[in-house]
Amino acid sequence: MPNPSAPVAGVLGTRTGTSTRLSRWLVPLGLGSFGSLLIVASGCLHPSLLASSQVGAWYFGAATGGGLALWVALAVGLAGLVLLGGSWVLALRTADRWPGEPPSTVLGLGLAWACPVVLGPPLLSDDAYSYVAQGQMLLAHLNPYRLGPASLGSAPIVTLVSGYWRRAPAPYGPLFFELDHLLAWLARGSIGAELIELRLIAIAGVALMAFGLLRIAQHLGRPVSPVLVLGVLNPLVVLDLVGGLHNDALMVGLMVAGMALCITRRYWSGIVVVAVAACVKLPAALALTYLSWERAALDSPSTGTASEPLPRRVGRLARAIGIVFVLLVGFSVLGGFGTGAVTSLGAPSAVSSFLAPSTWLGDLVQLLGLDHGASVVLGRTVAAIGGAGALVALFITRSRRPVLSSIGWSFLVVVLASPVVQPWYFCWPLVTLAPVLGARARAAVVPGVLVLSMVALPGTHAVVHQLHRAHEAWGFVVVVLGVCCALGVVLGAARADARGAQGLDA
Repeated sequence: MPNPSAPVAGVLGTRTGTSTRLSRWLVPLGLGSFGSLLIVASGCLHPSLLASSQVGAWYFGAATGGGLALWVALAVGLAGLVLLGGSWVLALRTADRWPGEPPSTVLGLGLAWACPVVLGPPLLSDDAYSYVAQGQMLLAHLNPYRLGPASLGSAPIVTLVSGYWRRAPAPYGPLFFELDHLLAWLARGSIGAELIELRLIAIAGVALMAFGLLRIAQHLGRPVSPVLVLGVLNPLVVLDLVGGLHNDALMVGLMVAGMALCITRRYWSGIVVVAVAACVKLPAALALTYLSWERAALDSPSTGTASEPLPRRVGRLARAIGIVFVLLVGFSVLGGFGTGAVTSLGAPSAVSSFLAPSTWLGDLVQLLGLDHGASVVLGRTVAAIGGAGALVALFITRSRRPVLSSIGWSFLVVVLASPVVQPWYFCWPLVTLAPVLGARARAAVVPGVLVLSMVALPGTHAVVHQLHRAHEAWGFVVVVLGVCCALGVVLGAARADARGAQGLDA
């Protein structure tokens, strides 16, 4: 006879399994969400390490007035960064322990972390205000490839743009400016409205990343949850791309989605999507080199080359380059930008970046007696030559690694050899490498991501100025205590997590 209690037992078992699965993520969910909330709260207090301190930078915010409030705001922001970074590490451990977790669980965790960030001001960078200014320039029929935001004169947005970029032309692709023009028109001159629109674009880019990584991991037979935690939930994506509203989110999202199409047998559709990504920011075109040259090896999770006639490889590469060229010309003509998409690529080189190895080389040479201008040129030349050599070496040895690995490490070389290096640039290699990164490489990548998420904070100058005026040594104790408390919470959660894992294994 059929057992009438069997369906009930099955339902209860399913519910129990679901609740057990969700409980595994409660600690990173709670700590990460609280960390994001602290980061946004600190970003809304002026001056802040984490966001612009100028009037009109966001819909809401409050001045600390110096004294204890300033130190508390500083401690809260740094503690939030520690909590979010620690939660990401805990999430990686959980994903490694249970690699078969549904993607919806992992993406739900990322959504919870991102919710406070979505409501807050642009974080960790002032670039979003440059985007708004460039959109307003386009409405005024000013070419952002030839002029900087200062050409807007006394417009309120100009004061929000970083002083480094007010007179610099933009290095972005023509498709981004077409989109930026549309957003500026929809915002009707409202700075806040266009910032919200830009954040929606960044969220769409991250959604494309998740889609692409999911498809790639499934096709290569890799566990999905560790790939998504590493590639989509890392602090650089949550804070810099979503929080900072960078157009790199759209570039990387389109690029990874295109790679997924290439790998899953829709090759030329994927090539077109990657070419579109290059029209947002040109570095995405680097991926086309390997996607075109090694089409036959895209399905392999272990090898980066396959036997194929040279004329066929060259023909595919030429067609891919032709697609990029046609799209760049088409969008440039449509927007009336001329050749600016290519000629403005050197615009960032006018700025010195302390994260760039070329800057370190230049400073070292300057210590030896060379003048500043010559040392900068020498440092950048050496970095460029070294980067070119590394790219050639990676291409020659491509058979030793999967195609996606070659693309990802090539992106890392390009970032490190560039005259300007920003923390969010490292999303280019990180997201690309997420489906194929080995355990040893990941052990080095994770600490690097944590460090990068806490450097190059935009409000450093304003905060240091206020702290210098305060002369309150006890305030330093407040900051140290706040950071130590956050570290203690993360370490305690990690120990509890490890004990729980041992109990399950037993």
